[in-house]
Amino acid sequence: MSKLKIKSLPRHALSCLHKLFSMISVLFLCGAGLGSAYAAENVRFYGTLVADPCQLELESEHILVDMGHIDDRFLFDHHRALNTPFYLKVTACDLSVAQTLYITFQGPASAELKDLLAVNIGGRKSGIAIGLQNAKNEEIPLDKKTKISTLISGYNEILLGAYIQAEPSAIANRKVEYGYYQVTSTFLLDYQ
Repeated sequence: MSKLKIKSLPRHALSCLHKLFSMISVLFLCGAGLGSAYAAENVRFYGTLVADPCQLELESEHILVDMGHIDDRFLFDHHRALNTPFYLKVTACDLSVAQTLYITFQGPASAELKDLLAVNIGGRKSGIAIGLQNAKNEEIPLDKKTKISTLISGYNEILLGAYIQAEPSAIANRKVEYGYYQVTSTFLLDYQ
């Protein structure tokens, strides 16, 4: 059986607390009085209430795609590497609200391959770009809304792919920059 012990504060501590609360009350009342004398309608709240058909899984909010090591000779001979798969996961999908999922990828575009993400290595143009595809190996162009899935009720795991492609000038000159690269893209989801 546990017991609760309550101790009272010494008289001088109570006196100090009483004075402190009195000062805070006076400041609050003064501030409230001044604020109401000069009050105006200067804050407006607005927004849109929507019924999202799905919820994005937490693990799909920040996706890391390890493209691995790519041999430059393979790129020069075949122009692009194989797809690296990654998944976008949505859950609690309500088909009475929407049945189709669209995605738009945003990010820096390659100067030579406009629908692909630019890749810089060490602050220099690399000669490669990153392309994106849906599960049917259809291209997902940068900055264009693209259908990626017909939804099913509940949980949906959408397969996507990323690949490295050599830019035309890199193929012609058989030259790319070597080293570590990292590119960030933002995706927007739209339902219909």
